[in-house]
Amino acid sequence: MEKLLDKLLANVDEIIDKTEDPKNNMLRYQIGEAITTFYISRKEEIKAKGNSFDEEIIDFYDYKELNKKNIESEKYKKSSTWDKIKIALSEALFKKDGSDGYSITNLGYMQQFYKKYRNSPDSLAKAILLDWSHNIILLKDKLNDDERKFYLKKAIAEKWTVKELEKQLGDEAYDLFLRTIEECAYKFNIDRVQIDNYKSLVKFEINNPSPFLVFAGANASGKSSIFEAIEFLMHSAMTTGNIALDIFGGPDKIVNFGTQAKVGSNKSILSVNLDLSFRDADKTNSMSFGVYYDYLTDKLTKEFTGIPSLDNRIIESFSHIFIDNYKRAKNKIKHYDKLWLDASNTSKILKTILTDETKKTEVLEWLQILIPGLESISVEKDLEGKEELQIFEQAFPTKPFTGNLISEGTLNIIALLTLFYQSNEPQFICIEEPETGLNPAILKELVPFFREMVLKYHHHVWITTHSVSLVSELLENELVIINKKNGITVSHPCQPGDFEEMKPDEAWMSNMLKGGGLPW
Repeated sequence: MEKLLDKLLANVDEIIDKTEDPKNNMLRYQIGEAITTFYISRKEEIKAKGNSFDEEIIDFYDYKELNKKNIESEKYKKSSTWDKIKIALSEALFKKDGSDGYSITNLGYMQQFYKKYRNSPDSLAKAILLDWSHNIILLKDKLNDDERKFYLKKAIAEKWTVKELEKQLGDEAYDLFLRTIEECAYKFNIDRVQIDNYKSLVKFEINNPSPFLVFAGANASGKSSIFEAIEFLMHSAMTTGNIALDIFGGPDKIVNFGTQAKVGSNKSILSVNLDLSFRDADKTNSMSFGVYYDYLTDKLTKEFTGIPSLDNRIIESFSHIFIDNYKRAKNKIKHYDKLWLDASNTSKILKTILTDETKKTEVLEWLQILIPGLESISVEKDLEGKEELQIFEQAFPTKPFTGNLISEGTLNIIALLTLFYQSNEPQFICIEEPETGLNPAILKELVPFFREMVLKYHHHVWITTHSVSLVSELLENELVIINKKNGITVSHPCQPGDFEEMKPDEAWMSNMLKGGGLPW
C-alpha cells in the first residue's frame, strides 16, 4: 500500500529540485499548491485512517532518521492527522535543507499564498516580486482582493520596507486613498505619460504636462500616435484578453518595427503608462494606470489602479476625436452617451446637452463668440425621424440652416463644444487637428476657450496641430514640439526662455525651438 507521507514528500522534493533559487516565491506558490491539492485529493483517505495513521508517521520518522522531539509533546498528540502530516513533512524538508524555510508555519503560509493568488494571476505576478517577509505581512492581514492589489502595487512602486508596509496597513492606507479620491471627486492630475515601442514612439516620455497641452509638428512625425497609444490603453482597460490588439490592427501594426526585429531581447515590450495623482487638502496620492505587451510571448499585462470605481472613472473620462476621420473611427469601441472619434453622432449628444439650461446657455455664448452672427441652435427630427442639427442666424432668426447648408467650420466648432459639455465630470480630452475647416482668427479664440475649460471644469485638454495661428497664442509650458529622427518620434516640451522673447509662432517658424518640428 502506498505511503501517503512518502508520496507528498516526493511531490514537494520534485518541485524543489527543479528550482535553482530555493527562496523563489514561485517555488513557495508551487509547494503551497502541491500540499493543498494533495490534501484535497486524499482528504477522505486521511480521515478514514484517523489515529491509525500515527504508526505510519512514526515509521516515516524512523527510516528518515528525523528528530522525534516534536511528536512526543502533548500539543502534537492533540493535533489533527493532517497537521501531523505537515509537521512530518516540515521535519523531512528541514533535514534536507538545514534552514527554517520549510517550518510548519511557513508551509502554512505557502498554502495561504497559493489559495490567495490561484485565481489572480496579475496579483500573483506582483506578489512574486516582493520579499517573502512582505508577503507574510499581507497574508496575515484580512484583506479583500482590491485591498491586496492596492498594497501589492504600492509596495512595489514605492519600494516599501516591511516596517513601512506594516505602517501603511496599520494606517489603513487603502481606506484613506479611497477617501482622498472621493473627496477630490475623482479628479486626477497627469504627472507623467510614458509610451515605449508603440509605432514610432520608442521611448516617449512627458513629465508634469500642462493640463492644456499642444503637440505641434509635421505630418507623419508621430503626433497622432501619442493619442492613439493612450486610446489603446483605454481600449485595453475596456476589453478582455488581447482584444484591444485586434481592434488596433494586431501587434505587427502597432509594435515598433525596430522592436519587432529585436524579439528575444528585453526590449520587446510595448507599454503605455499614465502616472496619476489625486490631491485633497492634506495629502497627495499617486497611482499608475498602464498596459504592457510582450511581443515575444504575445502576453498583454494590464496594470490599472486595482480600484474598480477609479479604473472606470479614468476610462470614462477619456475622449479622443478627429472630426470626420471615419477611417480612424472604424472598429473603435463606441459609447452611446459620448462623442465618437469622428464626431458623427454630434447631433444626438448635443440634443441631450441642450436639455440642460445652464449648459445650453454656455454653449450658445461660446458659439456666438466663435461664430459671429449666430442666433441659436437646436436638434430636431427630420422627415425620416433622424436627429437633425439646425442653426439660426441673427439675419434670419426664423429660418433654420440644416444639412449641407451648414459650413464645415461651423459643424466642427459645434462638435468641439459638444465634446466639452457632454459630461458633468472632468474629462481627459485628446483632439486631433482642431484647425480643420476653421478660420485662423477663430483658432486664436479657441485657445482661451480651451484654457477656460481646464480651469473651470478641471478637464485635461491635449491637442495635435500644424496650425501656426493656434501655436501663436500658446505659453511655453503649453507647447511640445514633435519631430521624427531616424524613424523615431522625439519630443521637446518647451521650457521658460525657449521663445527667446519672440512670439511662439515666430520661434517655431524660424526653427529656433529645440527639437525643430516645423509644420511641413
